[in-house]
Amino acid sequence: MASPGHQGKGRDQAPPENVDEVKMVNPDRCGSCSVPLTCEDPPPRRHQISDIPPVDPTTLEVQLHTLLCDN
Repeated sequence: MASPGHQGKGRDQAPPENVDEVKMVNPDRCGSCSVPLTCEDPPPRRHQISDIPPVDPTTLEVQLHTLLCDN
């Protein structure tokens, strides 16, 4: 969210078909007074996090055989 008088910057959200995982966060009680929430659930706010997983390096061993010509 941008400060008042400033234009916000951000990325466009990925379309649903490009999302790998969806995590639903459903509060069951009011964060202020702890009363159970039983009202109708409006459409959720969406927040996306793009992350690059840790690199898992591989090790390749190349074995060079030496053959001698009989000539």
